[in-house]
Amino acid sequence: MNRKIVCFDVDGTLTEVKSSWEELTRGLALPADEISEIYYRTEDGSMSFAEGEKRLKDIFLTCENANREYITGLFEKMPLRKDAPGLINYLKSNDYLVYLVSGTIDMYVEMIAKQLNPDGFMSCWSFDFDKQNALSDIGYLGGVNQKHMKANYLRGLSKDHGIPVNEIFYAGDSSNDLEAFKMTGKGIAVEPFSEVLRPAAWRTVEDLDKIREIL
Repeated sequence: MNRKIVCFDVDGTLTEVKSSWEELTRGLALPADEISEIYYRTEDGSMSFAEGEKRLKDIFLTCENANREYITGLFEKMPLRKDAPGLINYLKSNDYLVYLVSGTIDMYVEMIAKQLNPDGFMSCWSFDFDKQNALSDIGYLGGVNQKHMKANYLRGLSKDHGIPVNEIFYAGDSSNDLEAFKMTGKGIAVEPFSEVLRPAAWRTVEDLDKIREIL
């Protein structure tokens, strides 16, 4: 018998923070409007990912506080939802496979993963540091927008585990979770969520603990 898979978006779904990018931008005192423009334009296709990556590098790599210690400290201030650890432990103890599927930065998702111990995780961006721990490079890890990267990751999980993609459960809250909702037909919208998810949602929940009742 195949085990069941539950995937979770990270920002706003498992954490109290709606956007780790916005918190990082604020913490480093970087131009929020310019960074938001890069995100939205790469997502809608009006800017190439290569150009977006280059522009982010130009902004971040000139920031005095863009080093591993300072950035780690900012990420450590972004708390999990209080019911996240209990839910993940419950799912794993009931033989579910749990994966984190995030559009944010690899080191941040890895920090969340160390707290929750999922079976695996993906992220869309990488941060690299030099020998002095200064931020030295920023990379986008795929050639498609975040919602399609997430969908591709689910297809990979489906293939690896021999579980049809329409049997994978997916919990999320943002517009870039929409493709995963549509593809699986098992999208769980966690409040407060983007209204674009509602028509495609299999279930909506007020808090993470409610997921125990519907799986």
